[in-house]
Amino acid sequence: MLADPGVFAQDGFEGTPAVTLTGSAKIVTGIGTLPAINGSKSLFVPSGSSATLHLARPTGAGSVRFTAQVLTSLTGASVAGPDVEAGVIGGSLRVRPSQALPSTPTTSTNDSKWLYAGPAQEVTLPLTESGTDVAVRVTSLGCMGFCPPARAFLIDDLRVE
Repeated sequence: MLADPGVFAQDGFEGTPAVTLTGSAKIVTGIGTLPAINGSKSLFVPSGSSATLHLARPTGAGSVRFTAQVLTSLTGASVAGPDVEAGVIGGSLRVRPSQALPSTPTTSTNDSKWLYAGPAQEVTLPLTESGTDVAVRVTSLGCMGFCPPARAFLIDDLRVE
């Protein structure tokens, strides 16, 4: 069980975010020449890494929303969007995107590892249980054996609304 990182300010990662990061996940100003999705900072979650956040849920809010951008080292390959799940703290259900966010990254980043970026895409996770706070976990699973191209994600504008 992870320790609670504290309540995330829902400020687009611009301040000092309350987040638990594993692996090489970090807050970045960009990847290569690709800038943060919005503002000056985004969350970067590469293969084998994760980020866990605790968000306050305003009264009447029914979903977690954020913007995601897929990064890969290959151009022209179809790559799935982020592995993300959210759940109401104290609840029993976890929700994931209802559809994969396929992307074919073709925008050059000029980064030495994450050479190409797909388009920024909005993701919505509907919250199905009542409660005042929400936990969100973003991962980019590593792979052993026959694997698709390595992928990483930029995440921004994470909020409950």
